[in-house]
Amino acid sequence: MAWMLDEYAHVTGATGKPVSLGGSEGRHDATARGGLITVREAAAGMGMDLAAATVVIRGFGNVRHSAASPGAAHYDAEVVAVSDGNGAIDRPDPAAVENVITIENAERVGARIVADLANGPTTTETDEMLDQSGIHIVPDFLCNGGGVIVSCIEMIQNRTLDHWSEAEVFRRPGEKVTAAYRAVTDFSRTWWVPMRQATPTLAVERTGGAMDYRGWIGTEQCLPTHP
Repeated sequence: MAWMLDEYAHVTGATGKPVSLGGSEGRHDATARGGLITVREAAAGMGMDLAAATVVIRGFGNVRHSAASPGAAHYDAEVVAVSDGNGAIDRPDPAAVENVITIENAERVGARIVADLANGPTTTETDEMLDQSGIHIVPDFLCNGGGVIVSCIEMIQNRTLDHWSEAEVFRRPGEKVTAAYRAVTDFSRTWWVPMRQATPTLAVERTGGAMDYRGWIGTEQCLPTHP
C-alpha cells in the first residue's frame, strides 16, 4: 500500500502525510500557532499585555488543545477556562463547532479579542454586535490559515527533496501570518470595514490583480477556458 500512497502524493501533491512519508515537521499544531500569531498582533495593536491577560478556550479539540500550551509558554498568558460541547472538561475531541457565539449569547462575551481558530464559531449576525461592543474579531479565514501555509511548505519540501527542521517550518508561516494580519488590519482601518469583511475582500482584490496581470481577466472580464 505504501507505493500507492507515494504515487497518489506524487500525482496530487497531497499534504498532511506522516513525517516518515514526506510530511512536514510542525504540522500537528500549525493551525494553532498561526492563530496565536494573529492574537499576538491583535494584542500589540490594542496595547494589551498578554502576560497579564487571561484566556478562555471554547472547544478543546486538536487546534484548541495545541493553542493552550504554546499560548501559555510563548506569551505567558493564563488559561483560566476550557470547555467543549459537553461541558467544561478536558476532552481530546470534539473541537469547537460552528455558530458557538450567537445573537443569544453575544452580550455575555467579555473578551477584548475573539480569535476564530475554528471554522465559523461566530455567526455573521453577531459580528456587528461584537464590533459595537469594542471587541476585536480575528476571523477564521485569517486566524486558522497556519495549517494551510504549512501544507504549502510541505509541498515545497517534497518538490525540492528537502526536509526542514520544525524551527524553520514555524519561522516561515510566522512571517506570512504576521504580514497577512497587518495587511488585513490596515485594509480594515483604511476602508472602515470590519475585519471579517476586510479579510475576504483583500484576498479577492489580490487574486483579481494576479489574474489581471496574467491576462485572465481585463477588458472582457472572463476567466480562461480550460479543456
